[in-house]
Amino acid sequence: MNRSLPSVVLVGTDHRYQEGCADFPEVAHQAFDAFVRRCIHEHGVAAIAEEHSLDALAGKGLYRTVLESMAQEVSLAHRYCDPSIEQSRSMGILQANQIRFKGWPSSRPSEEEVASELAGYNRRREEWWLQELETFNAWPCLFVCGSDHTYSFEALLRKSGWNVHVAAANWSA
Repeated sequence: MNRSLPSVVLVGTDHRYQEGCADFPEVAHQAFDAFVRRCIHEHGVAAIAEEHSLDALAGKGLYRTVLESMAQEVSLAHRYCDPSIEQSRSMGILQANQIRFKGWPSSRPSEEEVASELAGYNRRREEWWLQELETFNAWPCLFVCGSDHTYSFEALLRKSGWNVHVAAANWSA
């Protein structure tokens, strides 16, 4: 890796690991914790950033992710990089369910139409994450996102001239 360029260690996973969700057994959460700690150690990570927002957490009755707790525990900077509900609204970004029901009850798009429209909104979100990482300015940075973003975000980072190491495209226990 070129040390003069920003560098990102990218981990794609299910957001429920970030949230410590009870859908998974404790052993799965322990495995995620161990994997993230190994990435931090092996890549000399200086900060942790993630696809999440305080709004999304509050909507689930949470006030922080396991990654924020870990960053605090090991004295690393942390940043949520997803736009807030208000920022998403002002940018015109919709989520999948908003796309599915925007024409309801008179019409509903097919899942192919939803996926196509969502891809455009995801590009805008990923560009937002890139800007957040630029202002965060902590390298190397571990970035955790939903696995459906791993390769598209990797491509955006590389196109922007950044060093990227994909530690896991779709991590799961």
